[in-house]
Amino acid sequence: MKSKFNFFLVVSSVIILTSFDCYETTNKFTKRFLHWEELEPENSLTELNEKDLSEIWLATENTDVLGIYGESQSRVRLKFIAITKDTSEVQKYMVTGKYLLKDSIYSFTGFLNIVCYKKFRKMQSGVDNVHESLKMQQQGAIEGSYNFIVHDQSILKGAFYSKLCLDSIGIINYDNIQLPSDNFMNNSFIGKRYIGSEKIVMNWGDYRVPNCSDDLDMGAGMFSPSDSYVNSDSLYRHSWNNYRKAYFENNRAAQQIEMANWWK
Repeated sequence: MKSKFNFFLVVSSVIILTSFDCYETTNKFTKRFLHWEELEPENSLTELNEKDLSEIWLATENTDVLGIYGESQSRVRLKFIAITKDTSEVQKYMVTGKYLLKDSIYSFTGFLNIVCYKKFRKMQSGVDNVHESLKMQQQGAIEGSYNFIVHDQSILKGAFYSKLCLDSIGIINYDNIQLPSDNFMNNSFIGKRYIGSEKIVMNWGDYRVPNCSDDLDMGAGMFSPSDSYVNSDSLYRHSWNNYRKAYFENNRAAQQIEMANWWK
């Protein structure tokens, strides 16, 4: 039986072993993340042993990385500064980055660990087959765990999910072939920030926020925050309020805030 959910059976064991606390929403998320694709049953992780996947997490413009923090789903922005493949553990990647929450910047270091790679049953060629000429060798999705130590000694950890493709000469690329389609998302990170015994939801991803509530994202062709969230965090420069002004009201000052390299 074909199943989109089979890909994430490995994730459940990862979550149990590391107490991610995000499994209760994984099934809903996977249906959206794998909207166009069905996956082969085999875990083809070893095929990535000699590949360097660093660039797939660095490819997206930061303006398209969207995140939420806490029950209020305040806006959080996150930037990976550098990612390098570990020399001894082939599926481990060392990470440095920063995130921006309520106009405060936090630095972190840590690692990504890939646990599963499954290929798509059918190659995708985009809306109206516009990418058919690319002749990709394969497309697929990876999933794994992440663990980042923040400079204030809090911890970010959870599970991540990314789509990739191999071009005609076997080079790994970020898979944005379905990008013009509604609800496209990639590089989805679902987890929490741990401050002592306190656990706070913190999710982010490319183009759409993974596992946000149904009343946050009201957009069809692109992410669009609803009025209640736009109004709730209007005190901050980097807010859903500013996001709306920049992308839906063509406000030049708001656009400059969105485009600025806030992590530098």
